[in-house]
Amino acid sequence: MRKLALNDEILLKIEKPARYIGGEYNSVMKDPEKVDVRFAMCFPDVYEIGMSHLGIQILYDMFNRRDDVWCERVYSPWTDLDQIMRERKIPLFALESQDPVKEFDFLGITLQYEMCYTNILQVLDLSGIPLAAEERTDEDPIVIGGGPCTYNPEPLAEFFDLFYMGEGETVYDELLDAYKENKKRGGTRKEFLEMVAESERQSAEEKEILGFTEAEFDIVPEEMRENYYKTALGYWKPIPEELLQEIPHGKYVTMRRNYLLNQDPKKFIWLKNSDQLNKHLTAVNLQAHEMEDMIVEKLKENSPEYKEAENRGDYLKTVQLQNSFLKTAEEEILTELIYK
Repeated sequence: MRKLALNDEILLKIEKPARYIGGEYNSVMKDPEKVDVRFAMCFPDVYEIGMSHLGIQILYDMFNRRDDVWCERVYSPWTDLDQIMRERKIPLFALESQDPVKEFDFLGITLQYEMCYTNILQVLDLSGIPLAAEERTDEDPIVIGGGPCTYNPEPLAEFFDLFYMGEGETVYDELLDAYKENKKRGGTRKEFLEMVAESERQSAEEKEILGFTEAEFDIVPEEMRENYYKTALGYWKPIPEELLQEIPHGKYVTMRRNYLLNQDPKKFIWLKNSDQLNKHLTAVNLQAHEMEDMIVEKLKENSPEYKEAENRGDYLKTVQLQNSFLKTAEEEILTELIYK
């Protein structure tokens, strides 16, 4: 039988003691001696709020499906227990094993909203983990931040060893495997973080090859542009090779292709080999480019702001306005011509 981190005297003093004892149905128990990686998954708020978070439950299940990983849950204690833990020097613990968080390999903290930022510092402090990442040693767990707030990580950057941006289901297995590999060869915490950083750098370089922003599209060689289509987020991505062979090239053609593919796949599959469709899309592409030029010129003529910027030689402003005119033109063309 496991020993609780809090004795009966403390549990009788605090509000809602069931928050801290674990033992719920479907909680996962493992032998810590038979796993390679121990992961503390933390929602930095009280149990009632954190337990209802679906993302934590998905990752908890995913991690614990691995025989070599034991993922446990950690929540922020309420103020009554916080005071007692500080007075009696009781370290923050995980629900399943009741072991101190500091003994784990990883402390993963989800960042769902800014109001929990101070709770993150509370979790680190109660765990006995140095607040500043640069002060941590090989005896401390790797502190990972995840969740929506990681898209602006700078306010918390000095408190985390690394941030995981995006869906946890996609790359966490690779991260855990990399940690096991580093641990097996006796690597240090610094070596692991450098290995992860190098992996992410390479991933970023691959993304730069596969996609670039609208501003960067202007410097792509002309002969390459016809092989790309624009996504809803404003990125240009390569058209799949099989589609390049089926339809004529060009920006508006690929917009039309993408629309048909997303809106009515069966219709597109039936039409994509049709000479009639190819001829139609070619005509649409030529007509759209002509319309685009006409609309942009008209907007430039009717814009006092553009004329003023042009007269004072403000090149940056004229380019910005031209880009906004171009977006307006594209919207008009897609509404009136492409998507009909």
